[in-house]
Amino acid sequence: MIRIPVKYCVRSLMQRPWRSVLTITGVGLSVFLSVMMLGLSQGLMKSNLASGEDLNVIALSKGAEALEFSALDPTAYNILAGSMGVAQQDGQPLARPEAYVNSLVKLAGSGVEPQPVLARGILDQTGFAMHPQVSLKAGVWPQRGYQVAVGQLVATRLGLAADALEPGMTLEFEGGSWEITGLLDAAGTVFEAEIWTQLDDLMVASRHDDYSAVLLRAADATALEDLLYDLETRTDARSSPVVESEYFAANASQIKPVQMVTYIMSLLLISGGLMAGMNTMFNSILGRTREMAVLLVMGYKRTGVLTGFILESVMLCLAGGAVGCLLGSLLNGMPMNFTMGAFRFQVDLGVLAVGIGLAAMIGFFGALVPVLRVARLQAVEGLRH
Repeated sequence: MIRIPVKYCVRSLMQRPWRSVLTITGVGLSVFLSVMMLGLSQGLMKSNLASGEDLNVIALSKGAEALEFSALDPTAYNILAGSMGVAQQDGQPLARPEAYVNSLVKLAGSGVEPQPVLARGILDQTGFAMHPQVSLKAGVWPQRGYQVAVGQLVATRLGLAADALEPGMTLEFEGGSWEITGLLDAAGTVFEAEIWTQLDDLMVASRHDDYSAVLLRAADATALEDLLYDLETRTDARSSPVVESEYFAANASQIKPVQMVTYIMSLLLISGGLMAGMNTMFNSILGRTREMAVLLVMGYKRTGVLTGFILESVMLCLAGGAVGCLLGSLLNGMPMNFTMGAFRFQVDLGVLAVGIGLAAMIGFFGALVPVLRVARLQAVEGLRH
């Protein structure tokens, strides 16, 4: 007894070009949409998880759970900066006050409606030491006098082209005009969708008297425990400390309902692709009943014949999966506006592997049911078909 060679399966696909093209197109579309959904979910999650530093501690006002609702008295800054375990740089503690204002922003003269964007006020350029994920890509650091540096996704938040913002342009928010002097590079983090400016300017413009938080950097992992204990127990400046990486991880967990929706949509898309694949293969295999009978008469093993037809289906769907993954990979890094901010699609090797796996699943299960339907076919009966 002999098995069907693989080249027979390939040649068989070539003999039915239109059916093969339609199957590849259908499976490719299902896989592409699934990769898009998974890339969206990955982008949302990773932008938060990549933003936090394990040695950074955010000191919020007592009882506050989010930066947007925190108001820390400025007098607490020097007290908190002297806490146990804080790292030193050039003889000074690595502690910086920051202000966060979610403001309606628009590009001056663009005619576009203002959109909510997070503005972050920091003391000076040393803020980069607290946020090593962020650097200055172009231009200069903003000085006093209503100057700003913008992340690359701010343009996306404003409904503009990704490269629409350049140094020298003017943004309008908080009742003032702010000159763009620099572009921030913070790929893959939430900072990409933020505006950075001088702390005092932002507080004056937004009429805030309190800091949103004080960011402190621990010297090492052991010092981190000491710093957290000192902040939690001291009574001269009461605060609610949280490790920065844990803070952003908590934000990421709030996105899990969105992630669940993307998984459900992917499941529905794959279910549709599976049903379409089953329908196509059902018609294809039933239409080749005589061919299967001839192969059995020629001495091919029944299991080999059935396996060969399943292999055809899997190869066909893998071709569609490759097309879908290729198109999906073009989305990697593409900016996307979202109610909760802006982010980039993350279509990595893991997402593409899932796409290929889904295509193989469509091919296997799509052919399994019709193949089992004719598994007990008698050669004589098949020849009469």
